Amino acid sequence: MDLLDDAALDDIERLARGRRAVAEVAVEHPAPEARPSFSATVLVIESDEDARRAMLHACGSKIEVVEAIDGVSGLRAAAEVCPDLIVMGARMPRLNGIGLCRILRESGVTAPVVMLCSSHAGPGEAPRSLAAGADATLQKPVDERELRATMMSLLRERPPGSERWPKIDTEMAPRMLMPRNLDPTDLEGTIVKVRSWAEDAGVPVSLVGYEFRFVEGPSKAFIEQFRDVLAKCIRAEDFIAELGDRRLVALLVDADTEGARAAVRRVHEEMAGAAESFMGAQAVKPKALCRLLTLQPDRLADDAIEPPYVDRLYEREARLIEEDADDRPGEPVEKYPLIEAVFHALSGELELLTSPLDGEVHLISEGTDGVREAAVDGHRYRLQDEAEETPAGFRARSGARIVWVETLDASPRVIARVEEGRVFRGKEA
Repeated sequence: MDLLDDAALDDIERLARGRRAVAEVAVEHPAPEARPSFSATVLVIESDEDARRAMLHACGSKIEVVEAIDGVSGLRAAAEVCPDLIVMGARMPRLNGIGLCRILRESGVTAPVVMLCSSHAGPGEAPRSLAAGADATLQKPVDERELRATMMSLLRERPPGSERWPKIDTEMAPRMLMPRNLDPTDLEGTIVKVRSWAEDAGVPVSLVGYEFRFVEGPSKAFIEQFRDVLAKCIRAEDFIAELGDRRLVALLVDADTEGARAAVRRVHEEMAGAAESFMGAQAVKPKALCRLLTLQPDRLADDAIEPPYVDRLYEREARLIEEDADDRPGEPVEKYPLIEAVFHALSGELELLTSPLDGEVHLISEGTDGVREAAVDGHRYRLQDEAEETPAGFRARSGARIVWVETLDASPRVIARVEEGRVFRGKEA
């Protein structure tokens, strides 16, 4: 007896043919993860433990990894190991990633560098990293797959062993990391180039221009000291250019107006009192006038600033650096070189005063009341006696010196008062 009739056999045959057809269809399986066909050494430099762990995991087991926790130890490790690739954070203690990258590039290191930028640093950190010589930048928290892909791409472009590692003085290099010096002829072109990528990144740049007056003779050393202080008060990725004997320009990358003013205040705090040591026989301190020009990333039609930018900078009104740090009443005596010279001459023991304006020599004498005075340019400058009380009620207090500036007409009147480094004019006098 047949267990299956003809119809059932036909169904089984059709089913079998269908299964054979399915078996013949090619099944696509996901490709295995790409692994490097070479051995490579990667230096990971990061102070944040969680970020460093993610960076290590991204390297995988096929890559030899060397770790460092800050820029200084990272520099030493780099000089010792000579890695094929470096991954580091932009923000680290002792020496940040941007500074370390610049040291490596200026030392002749060509190995690829991946910089991890902080999400709290703003949009300017990535462009500054690239400007310092980084090959790629990624945002924290790091995406491990993206970091691995970036590393593999750079290692394929520059295979291990193909990069040059010169000898690096790891002790001296960080000490010499200062803002970059620009030749005056390169300043304008550098500003244009920096502003171009700053606009793309959406960040501002600022120009700070210093102009020095009354720095003849020994006082020229004041400019040298001022420049050294300025270099310490701005970042290593910024620029400094000397324009002639009496002008300095600082180009501050990723700095708005307030950031530039903060740098100016730091300079003033460092230089406070230093000018006194450079005063010559004229008893006039060297003057540091400051101008500020901020170039915003968005150019508005009614506020466009076009090159030449150095000319635009020096068209701005100049301020003494003392003004930004001194909120006392009155004006700083430094704004008035003649008044300042007379004030110091009367307060000291000089018998002759040389005008810092025209070089004319004036005699310092004693008035009928025994108080030192001098007649200069149609005005009488008189040192107030400590016991004297003027009609306005001002008295020299706490040992302060007061000099009155009076007219020389038949009915002399006070037009200014100089006290404790401040000038009071008009009604204030």
